Amino acid sequence: MYAFLRRWADGIVITKSEVVIIEGKVKPAPGVISQLQLYISLFPRTPEYYNFRNWPVRGEIVCALRDDDVEALARTAGLDYVIYEPSFMPDILDSL
Repeated sequence: MYAFLRRWADGIVITKSEVVIIEGKVKPAPGVISQLQLYISLFPRTPEYYNFRNWPVRGEIVCALRDDDVEALARTAGLDYVIYEPSFMPDILDSL
């Protein structure tokens, strides 16, 4: 995001009607919300995405563990909160 500082979101998806900026975490912390909000605010100024600067942008937090408090804050901030647990995730969670 934004060439001068080169901050990086975990994913940017451009659909037919919107841009989705994704930040992924195994275990979410409240700071992921402001991190994603920053990426959303920088998106229109990012040279690589100049042609999409006026498109609607949606933020999405993707994590393996549910944290009800972080989820509530994210939804209040207008961000989506998605739980994703691939088949290998239990092994990773056991190692934490």
